[in-house]
Amino acid sequence: MIRLIYLFLVLLLFLPASAQRGKVALVLGGGGAKGAAEVGVLKVLEEEGIQIDMVVGTSIGALIGGLYAYGYSAAQLDSVMRAPNWTDLLTDRDPDLASRPFVSDGTSVRIFGIPLWGSRREGDAPRLGLVRGHNVLDLLTRLTPGCDSICFDSLRRPFRAVAFDILTLTEADLECGSLPLAMRASMSLPLFFTPVQWGALRLIDGGVVNNLPVDVARRMGAQYVIAIDLAQAGADLDREETFWQAVRRHLGMDDRAKYTAARADINLYFNPPLAGYGVESFSHRAIDEMIQIGENHARNLLPQIRSFKAQAGQ
Repeated sequence: MIRLIYLFLVLLLFLPASAQRGKVALVLGGGGAKGAAEVGVLKVLEEEGIQIDMVVGTSIGALIGGLYAYGYSAAQLDSVMRAPNWTDLLTDRDPDLASRPFVSDGTSVRIFGIPLWGSRREGDAPRLGLVRGHNVLDLLTRLTPGCDSICFDSLRRPFRAVAFDILTLTEADLECGSLPLAMRASMSLPLFFTPVQWGALRLIDGGVVNNLPVDVARRMGAQYVIAIDLAQAGADLDREETFWQAVRRHLGMDDRAKYTAARADINLYFNPPLAGYGVESFSHRAIDEMIQIGENHARNLLPQIRSFKAQAGQ
């Protein structure tokens, strides 16, 4: 009995410490191929034992974040980013038909393996882009079996994918449905990928409206936020001029206030130096280099990472 009382008292000593561990969100910004650097940062966070309780992602950040929330480790994400032929993935090209200048099967037409029209599937919105994104969706479906109809809170880590509804011109934070389709919707680069039909919504890339969705993480209950910002002038709040600026101007939108507020509400901030790389830098060499850049950037911030770990009660 004395030993049981002693054990009970010891447990009481530890309970307050564990109760102090705050919920930590990982927020992954958009940036096309530059998302490879996010994988490099994640590798260091895992090495340092940082525990992530929830994940929010926009665009490529939704792809990486969705897989991380599903249960992939940083090392596995490294393999996912390095393995594919991204040209085939991003153009819906059939590699078996890549050498044939013209193929028609009655329902679709392909030029050198790239579809020009036809082959519409459930979830495809009217064709307002060059590529339907079927190859990307097929890959994500294979990588996340059993996630065709779920609530994303049931994943290993609760997850939100940020997209933009072009019918109502409002942000859509996806939390239930098909996980692979949500990731595909969030990365629907306007005019390149066709929008995704999501119920009554017609979704394109979330980077149009919220490229660093810290506010979504706070609404999910995050007490601490780790964010990886791929904007290359993010450190001085004067982001690079990109395709998104033209899209926002066309839609009469300005996300500057939201981005500025997000930057002020981050506990551990990463902004890998990716000058010279673009959203289209999907060559194997560029992916390898950007993963390493992300890793090196995080290692340079090890004091901040360890300080954050203590602050968050980990």
